[in-house]
Amino acid sequence: MKRIINLLLLIAACLTIQAQVDLSVIKKVTEADFRPQFLGIPVDGSKEDMIKDLKSKGFKYDEQEDYLSGRFNGKDVEVMISTNHDLVDRVFVSYVTVDESQIINQYNTLLKQFKNNSKYIELVDNKPIDEKENISYEMTIHHNDYQAAFWYFPSDISFKDFSNTYKNLLKAIRTGEKIEGLEDIDFDAEVLQSMKEVSEEEWKEFDKLSNNDWDEIFKYMILSNNPSMVWFNISRIGSRYSINIFYDNEENRPNGEDL
Repeated sequence: MKRIINLLLLIAACLTIQAQVDLSVIKKVTEADFRPQFLGIPVDGSKEDMIKDLKSKGFKYDEQEDYLSGRFNGKDVEVMISTNHDLVDRVFVSYVTVDESQIINQYNTLLKQFKNNSKYIELVDNKPIDEKENISYEMTIHHNDYQAAFWYFPSDISFKDFSNTYKNLLKAIRTGEKIEGLEDIDFDAEVLQSMKEVSEEEWKEFDKLSNNDWDEIFKYMILSNNPSMVWFNISRIGSRYSINIFYDNEENRPNGEDL
């Protein structure tokens, strides 16, 4: 993630200009811990430590079945912990099962909660389920998979502030002003060298971007290099349904290293 953020920062550095742009938000992003968290506990480290931390929050551990049970987001849940090479790579949370008449409301409520939580942003617009939809039919006949995905973004950082700061930074560069504070942000000489070759034609393209365009660019820039996804779906067991939430630390997930 740091490398791509540096690419834009170093556009400013290589032009040696000065502007009144507050870079503190950008610095926070470069130094932030983007590991997803479950109940404030990073999805990382050993399984034993994760179990210990969850027990301290009131969860009970079933050693024989290897899962924890407790209350989460106002619901009774079961929690399972996955590891890869002795590091936690996923926390799986399953709500108690309900019938079809309740599951759509549960899904839409959870979706709204994620959308309203500043700790998460989405690259695609996750849609609620129509209350009249026959999900049993859709899952059986059309094999529809009801799911929504979000990326963890540290709660002490406003994504809008980050996007606006970068946008103002680049616009200030075009006016020939000098940027103060770049020396306080960590970047490497290799990236600086690559930015010296940015053409004037590429600079002109920035003026054509809307605010939404800027937001999408910066979302992709951060999240494609910071794989910390939290997603949820609906599963069916007979005539009963459940919400399942997955807190994934992709840096710890298997990526073929054992092949």
